[in-house]
Amino acid sequence: MSKKLLLLVVGGIVTLVVILAAALNALPAPDQTREATPIVKALRTSTPTATWTPFQTPRPLPVATVISTVDPFSLDSDGDFLPDGVEKALGTDPFTHQCADSFRLDASVLVIVDGTLWGDDKGDAAATFPITAALRSMISVLPNSVRIGVVSAGTAATGCSSGIVLPVQAASQSVLRQRTEGIQPSAQRSLAQALRDAPLAFAGIETGTRYAVLVSRGTDTCGGDPCAEARTLKSGPLALTIDAIALTLDGPTRESLRCIADYTGGLYYQADRPEDFSRLWRTENERLSHWITGASNLQENRMTCMRCMSEIMDKFLKWARDSGFAASQPKQFQNILDQLTRNLQC
Repeated sequence: MSKKLLLLVVGGIVTLVVILAAALNALPAPDQTREATPIVKALRTSTPTATWTPFQTPRPLPVATVISTVDPFSLDSDGDFLPDGVEKALGTDPFTHQCADSFRLDASVLVIVDGTLWGDDKGDAAATFPITAALRSMISVLPNSVRIGVVSAGTAATGCSSGIVLPVQAASQSVLRQRTEGIQPSAQRSLAQALRDAPLAFAGIETGTRYAVLVSRGTDTCGGDPCAEARTLKSGPLALTIDAIALTLDGPTRESLRCIADYTGGLYYQADRPEDFSRLWRTENERLSHWITGASNLQENRMTCMRCMSEIMDKFLKWARDSGFAASQPKQFQNILDQLTRNLQC
Protein backbone atom coordinates (compact mmCIF):
# COMPACT_ATOMS: atom_id res chain seq x y z
CA MET A 1 0.00 0.00 0.00
CA SER A 2 1.38 3.34 -1.01
CA LYS A 3 1.89 6.14 1.42
CA LYS A 4 -0.73 8.19 -0.32
CA LEU A 5 -3.35 5.47 0.04
CA LEU A 6 -2.56 5.07 3.76
CA LEU A 7 -3.15 8.75 4.35
CA LEU A 8 -6.53 8.52 2.63
CA VAL A 9 -7.62 5.58 4.85
CA VAL A 10 -6.55 7.36 8.03
CA GLY A 11 -8.33 10.54 6.95
CA GLY A 12 -11.51 8.56 6.28
CA ILE A 13 -11.42 6.96 9.73
CA VAL A 14 -10.95 10.33 11.42
CA THR A 15 -13.84 11.79 9.43
CA LEU A 16 -16.10 8.85 10.43
CA VAL A 17 -15.22 9.33 14.12
CA VAL A 18 -16.08 13.04 13.91
CA ILE A 19 -19.41 12.26 12.25
CA LEU A 20 -20.30 9.65 14.92
CA ALA A 21 -19.37 12.07 17.73
CA ALA A 22 -21.58 14.76 16.24
CA ALA A 23 -24.43 12.28 15.91
CA LEU A 24 -24.11 11.24 19.56
CA ASN A 25 -24.08 14.86 20.71
CA ALA A 26 -27.26 15.45 18.74
CA LEU A 27 -29.15 12.71 20.66
CA PRO A 28 -31.82 14.16 23.14
CA ALA A 29 -31.18 14.01 26.89
CA PRO A 30 -33.36 11.56 28.91
CA ASP A 31 -35.32 14.37 30.60
CA GLN A 32 -36.13 16.24 27.37
CA THR A 33 -39.49 16.02 25.66
CA ARG A 34 -38.09 15.37 22.13
CA GLU A 35 -39.00 12.04 20.56
CA ALA A 36 -36.23 9.50 21.15
CA THR A 37 -34.77 7.38 18.38
CA PRO A 38 -35.33 3.61 18.38
CA ILE A 39 -31.74 3.03 19.51
CA VAL A 40 -32.08 5.42 22.43
CA LYS A 41 -35.39 3.83 23.37
CA ALA A 42 -33.73 0.43 23.45
CA LEU A 43 -30.93 1.75 25.62
CA ARG A 44 -33.41 3.31 28.02
CA THR A 45 -35.48 0.20 28.44
CA SER A 46 -32.50 -2.03 28.92
CA THR A 47 -32.24 -1.01 32.60
CA PRO A 48 -35.49 -1.45 34.63
CA THR A 49 -36.55 1.61 36.66
CA ALA A 50 -38.79 1.61 39.75
CA THR A 51 -42.05 3.49 39.22
CA TRP A 52 -45.12 4.15 41.46
CA THR A 53 -48.66 4.19 40.19
CA PRO A 54 -51.76 5.37 42.04
CA PHE A 55 -52.81 1.76 42.42
CA GLN A 56 -49.83 0.99 44.61
CA THR A 57 -49.59 1.79 48.33
CA PRO A 58 -46.53 3.91 49.11
CA ARG A 59 -44.32 2.87 51.96
CA PRO A 60 -45.43 4.69 55.16
CA LEU A 61 -43.02 7.15 56.69
CA PRO A 62 -41.58 6.24 60.07
CA VAL A 63 -43.51 7.77 63.00
CA ALA A 64 -41.45 9.83 65.37
CA THR A 65 -41.81 9.14 69.08
CA VAL A 66 -42.57 12.35 70.99
CA ILE A 67 -41.24 12.40 74.51
CA SER A 68 -42.75 15.15 76.67
CA THR A 69 -40.24 17.02 78.76
CA VAL A 70 -42.84 19.24 80.48
CA ASP A 71 -42.70 19.02 84.26
CA PRO A 72 -46.17 17.87 85.50
CA PHE A 73 -45.64 20.08 88.53
CA SER A 74 -45.66 23.13 86.27
CA LEU A 75 -48.94 22.25 84.49
CA ASP A 76 -52.43 23.00 85.81
CA SER A 77 -54.76 21.52 83.19
CA ASP A 78 -58.05 22.19 85.03
CA GLY A 79 -57.23 25.63 86.46
CA ASP A 80 -57.82 24.78 90.12
CA PHE A 81 -54.33 26.03 91.14
CA LEU A 82 -53.06 22.53 91.89
CA PRO A 83 -50.43 21.26 89.39
CA ASP A 84 -51.24 18.03 87.58
CA GLY A 85 -48.42 16.23 89.40
CA VAL A 86 -49.87 17.16 92.80
CA GLU A 87 -53.39 16.11 91.78
CA LYS A 88 -52.14 12.73 90.60
CA ALA A 89 -50.35 12.29 93.92
CA LEU A 90 -53.57 13.22 95.75
CA GLY A 91 -55.56 10.74 93.64
CA THR A 92 -57.76 13.38 91.96
CA ASP A 93 -58.38 13.99 88.26
CA PRO A 94 -55.95 16.66 86.96
CA PHE A 95 -58.38 17.50 84.15
CA THR A 96 -61.45 18.16 86.36
CA HIS A 97 -61.77 21.29 88.49
CA GLN A 98 -62.39 20.11 92.04
CA CYS A 99 -64.64 23.11 92.82
CA ALA A 100 -66.60 23.15 89.55
CA ASP A 101 -69.93 22.51 91.33
CA SER A 102 -69.58 25.71 93.33
CA PHE A 103 -69.91 27.75 90.14
CA ARG A 104 -73.32 26.39 89.26
CA LEU A 105 -76.38 28.54 89.93
CA ASP A 106 -78.50 27.17 92.75
CA ALA A 107 -82.00 28.47 92.06
CA SER A 108 -85.53 27.14 91.57
CA VAL A 109 -88.61 28.60 89.86
CA LEU A 110 -92.18 27.42 90.52
CA VAL A 111 -94.91 28.41 88.05
CA ILE A 112 -98.42 28.48 89.55
CA VAL A 113 -100.96 28.24 86.71
CA ASP A 114 -104.63 29.18 86.89
CA GLY A 115 -106.38 25.83 86.37
CA THR A 116 -108.81 27.34 83.88
CA LEU A 117 -105.96 28.22 81.52
CA TRP A 118 -105.12 24.67 80.49
CA GLY A 119 -106.41 23.89 77.01
CA ASP A 120 -105.92 21.48 74.17
CA ASP A 121 -104.73 24.24 71.77
CA LYS A 122 -107.45 23.25 69.31
CA GLY A 123 -109.66 26.29 69.56
CA ASP A 124 -110.62 25.92 73.22
CA ALA A 125 -111.22 29.25 74.95
CA ALA A 126 -108.62 28.39 77.55
CA ALA A 127 -105.97 28.29 74.82
CA THR A 128 -106.30 32.05 74.29
CA PHE A 129 -103.26 32.40 76.54
CA PRO A 130 -100.94 29.53 75.44
CA ILE A 131 -99.58 28.56 78.85
CA THR A 132 -98.01 25.28 77.70
CA ALA A 133 -95.94 27.01 75.03
CA ALA A 134 -95.01 29.67 77.59
CA LEU A 135 -93.65 27.05 79.98
CA ARG A 136 -91.54 25.52 77.22
CA SER A 137 -90.12 28.93 76.34
CA MET A 138 -89.16 29.50 79.99
CA ILE A 139 -86.97 26.40 79.94
CA SER A 140 -85.25 27.70 76.80
CA VAL A 141 -84.50 31.12 78.30
CA LEU A 142 -83.45 30.38 81.88
CA PRO A 143 -79.92 29.09 82.66
CA ASN A 144 -79.56 25.32 82.27
CA SER A 145 -78.89 24.65 85.96
CA VAL A 146 -82.13 26.31 87.14
CA ARG A 147 -84.80 23.92 88.46
CA ILE A 148 -88.42 24.41 87.34
CA GLY A 149 -91.72 23.16 88.74
CA VAL A 150 -95.42 23.63 87.87
CA VAL A 151 -98.51 23.68 90.11
CA SER A 152 -102.07 23.89 88.77
CA ALA A 153 -104.50 26.06 90.78
CA GLY A 154 -107.52 23.85 90.20
CA THR A 155 -107.89 20.60 88.32
CA ALA A 156 -110.54 19.25 85.99
CA ALA A 157 -110.99 16.15 88.13
CA THR A 158 -111.29 17.65 91.62
CA GLY A 159 -112.14 21.29 91.03
CA CYS A 160 -110.97 23.32 94.02
CA SER A 161 -107.93 21.23 94.87
CA SER A 162 -104.52 22.02 93.43
CA GLY A 163 -102.27 19.63 91.58
CA ILE A 164 -98.49 19.39 91.32
CA VAL A 165 -98.02 18.98 87.58
CA LEU A 166 -94.22 18.92 87.83
CA PRO A 167 -92.24 18.88 91.11
CA VAL A 168 -89.37 21.35 91.12
CA GLN A 169 -86.51 19.62 89.33
CA ALA A 170 -83.89 20.03 86.61
CA ALA A 171 -85.55 21.59 83.59
CA SER A 172 -86.35 19.23 80.72
CA GLN A 173 -88.43 19.95 77.63
CA SER A 174 -89.36 16.29 77.22
CA VAL A 175 -90.51 15.85 80.82
CA LEU A 176 -92.45 19.12 80.75
CA ARG A 177 -94.19 18.11 77.53
CA GLN A 178 -95.07 14.72 78.97
CA ARG A 179 -96.52 16.22 82.16
CA THR A 180 -98.54 19.02 80.51
CA GLU A 181 -99.93 17.33 77.41
CA GLY A 182 -103.60 16.52 77.69
CA ILE A 183 -104.31 18.53 80.86
CA GLN A 184 -107.94 19.60 80.78
CA PRO A 185 -109.04 23.03 82.06
CA SER A 186 -110.63 23.25 85.48
CA ALA A 187 -113.97 24.88 86.18
CA GLN A 188 -112.58 26.31 89.44
CA ARG A 189 -109.62 28.50 90.32
CA SER A 190 -108.01 27.55 93.64
CA LEU A 191 -105.21 30.12 93.94
CA ALA A 192 -105.06 30.03 97.75
CA GLN A 193 -104.80 26.23 97.82
CA ALA A 194 -102.05 26.27 95.19
CA LEU A 195 -100.03 28.75 97.27
CA ARG A 196 -100.59 26.59 100.36
CA ASP A 197 -99.29 23.54 98.49
CA ALA A 198 -96.26 25.32 97.01
CA PRO A 199 -93.83 23.95 99.69
CA LEU A 200 -94.76 20.41 98.57
CA ALA A 201 -93.53 21.18 95.07
CA PHE A 202 -90.15 22.21 96.57
CA ALA A 203 -89.80 18.92 98.49
CA GLY A 204 -86.17 17.77 98.52
CA ILE A 205 -84.81 21.19 97.48
CA GLU A 206 -82.84 22.27 100.53
CA THR A 207 -80.53 24.89 99.04
CA GLY A 208 -80.61 27.85 96.70
CA THR A 209 -82.92 30.77 96.10
CA ARG A 210 -86.57 30.10 95.32
CA TYR A 211 -88.90 32.10 93.10
CA ALA A 212 -92.49 31.72 91.92
CA VAL A 213 -94.56 33.12 89.06
CA LEU A 214 -98.35 33.08 89.33
CA VAL A 215 -100.42 33.41 86.15
CA SER A 216 -104.19 33.85 86.43
CA ARG A 217 -107.10 35.42 84.59
CA GLY A 218 -109.33 35.64 87.64
CA THR A 219 -109.47 35.65 91.40
CA ASP A 220 -109.90 32.62 93.67
CA THR A 221 -113.29 30.93 93.17
CA CYS A 222 -112.95 28.42 96.01
CA GLY A 223 -113.34 30.76 98.99
CA GLY A 224 -109.64 31.01 99.82
CA ASP A 225 -107.54 34.09 100.58
CA PRO A 226 -104.53 34.15 98.23
CA CYS A 227 -103.09 37.28 99.86
CA ALA A 228 -103.00 35.66 103.30
CA GLU A 229 -101.38 32.52 101.87
CA ALA A 230 -98.75 34.63 100.09
CA ARG A 231 -97.92 36.44 103.33
CA THR A 232 -97.49 33.09 105.08
CA LEU A 233 -95.19 31.81 102.32
CA LYS A 234 -92.98 34.87 102.50
CA SER A 235 -92.55 34.63 106.28
CA GLY A 236 -92.03 30.85 106.25
CA PRO A 237 -88.92 28.73 105.53
CA LEU A 238 -89.29 29.13 101.76
CA ALA A 239 -89.29 32.96 101.95
CA LEU A 240 -90.87 32.78 98.50
CA THR A 241 -90.86 35.82 96.20
CA ILE A 242 -93.81 35.73 93.79
CA ASP A 243 -94.30 37.65 90.54
CA ALA A 244 -97.97 37.82 89.48
CA ILE A 245 -99.37 38.16 85.95
CA ALA A 246 -103.05 39.11 85.62
CA LEU A 247 -104.75 38.22 82.33
CA THR A 248 -107.85 40.34 82.78
CA LEU A 249 -109.23 43.85 83.22
CA ASP A 250 -111.36 42.74 86.15
CA GLY A 251 -110.75 45.03 89.16
CA PRO A 252 -111.01 42.46 92.01
CA THR A 253 -108.66 40.10 90.15
CA ARG A 254 -106.12 42.85 89.71
CA GLU A 255 -106.18 43.72 93.39
CA SER A 256 -106.01 40.07 94.46
CA LEU A 257 -102.95 39.34 92.30
CA ARG A 258 -101.27 42.65 93.01
CA CYS A 259 -101.37 42.01 96.75
CA ILE A 260 -99.63 38.63 96.22
CA ALA A 261 -96.74 40.36 94.46
CA ASP A 262 -96.67 43.22 96.99
CA TYR A 263 -96.61 40.97 100.07
CA THR A 264 -93.79 38.79 98.73
CA GLY A 265 -91.63 41.50 97.13
CA GLY A 266 -92.43 40.44 93.57
CA LEU A 267 -93.60 42.34 90.50
CA TYR A 268 -97.13 42.67 89.18
CA TYR A 269 -97.90 42.51 85.44
CA GLN A 270 -101.16 43.02 83.61
CA ALA A 271 -101.84 41.49 80.20
CA ASP A 272 -105.22 42.35 78.73
CA ARG A 273 -104.67 40.61 75.38
CA PRO A 274 -102.85 37.45 74.23
CA GLU A 275 -100.17 39.52 72.50
CA ASP A 276 -99.63 41.40 75.76
CA PHE A 277 -99.16 38.12 77.60
CA SER A 278 -96.49 36.92 75.13
CA ARG A 279 -94.60 40.19 75.49
CA LEU A 280 -94.85 40.27 79.30
CA TRP A 281 -93.87 36.62 79.55
CA ARG A 282 -90.66 37.31 77.65
CA THR A 283 -90.02 40.26 79.96
CA GLU A 284 -90.59 38.08 83.01
CA ASN A 285 -88.23 35.38 81.75
CA GLU A 286 -85.51 37.96 81.12
CA ARG A 287 -86.07 39.41 84.60
CA LEU A 288 -85.84 35.97 86.21
CA SER A 289 -82.69 35.14 84.27
CA HIS A 290 -81.07 38.40 85.37
CA TRP A 291 -82.28 37.97 88.94
CA ILE A 292 -81.10 34.38 89.19
CA THR A 293 -77.61 35.26 87.96
CA GLY A 294 -77.48 38.29 90.25
CA ALA A 295 -75.70 39.04 93.49
CA SER A 296 -77.75 36.85 95.86
CA ASN A 297 -76.92 33.60 94.08
CA LEU A 298 -73.36 34.63 93.33
CA GLN A 299 -72.77 35.36 97.01
CA GLU A 300 -74.03 31.91 97.97
CA ASN A 301 -71.89 30.29 95.29
CA ARG A 302 -68.91 32.29 96.47
CA MET A 303 -69.26 30.88 99.98
CA THR A 304 -69.44 27.36 98.53
CA CYS A 305 -66.37 28.09 96.43
CA MET A 306 -64.45 29.37 99.46
CA ARG A 307 -65.22 26.22 101.42
CA CYS A 308 -64.13 24.06 98.49
CA MET A 309 -60.85 25.97 97.99
CA SER A 310 -60.13 25.73 101.73
CA GLU A 311 -60.53 21.95 101.57
CA ILE A 312 -58.14 21.80 98.60
CA MET A 313 -55.52 23.77 100.54
CA ASP A 314 -55.85 21.48 103.56
CA LYS A 315 -55.35 18.40 101.38
CA PHE A 316 -52.34 19.94 99.67
CA LEU A 317 -50.66 20.97 102.94
CA LYS A 318 -51.11 17.50 104.44
CA TRP A 319 -49.75 15.78 101.33
CA ALA A 320 -46.80 18.19 101.03
CA ARG A 321 -45.85 17.59 104.65
CA ASP A 322 -46.32 13.79 104.64
CA SER A 323 -44.60 13.22 101.27
CA GLY A 324 -41.68 15.52 101.99
CA PHE A 325 -42.53 17.73 98.99
CA ALA A 326 -42.47 20.88 101.14
CA ALA A 327 -38.92 20.14 102.31
CA SER A 328 -37.49 18.84 99.03
CA GLN A 329 -39.11 21.41 96.73
CA PRO A 330 -39.49 24.53 98.87
CA LYS A 331 -39.82 26.98 95.95
CA GLN A 332 -42.50 24.98 94.16
CA PHE A 333 -44.28 24.37 97.44
CA GLN A 334 -44.35 28.07 98.27
CA ASN A 335 -45.51 28.99 94.76
CA ILE A 336 -48.47 26.58 94.91
CA LEU A 337 -49.33 27.74 98.42
CA ASP A 338 -49.29 31.40 97.31
CA GLN A 339 -51.59 30.60 94.38
CA LEU A 340 -54.09 28.80 96.62
CA THR A 341 -53.98 31.57 99.23
CA ARG A 342 -54.65 34.29 96.67
CA ASN A 343 -57.67 32.42 95.32
CA LEU A 344 -59.16 31.35 98.64
CA GLN A 345 -61.61 34.28 98.43
CA CYS A 346 -62.83 33.12 94.98
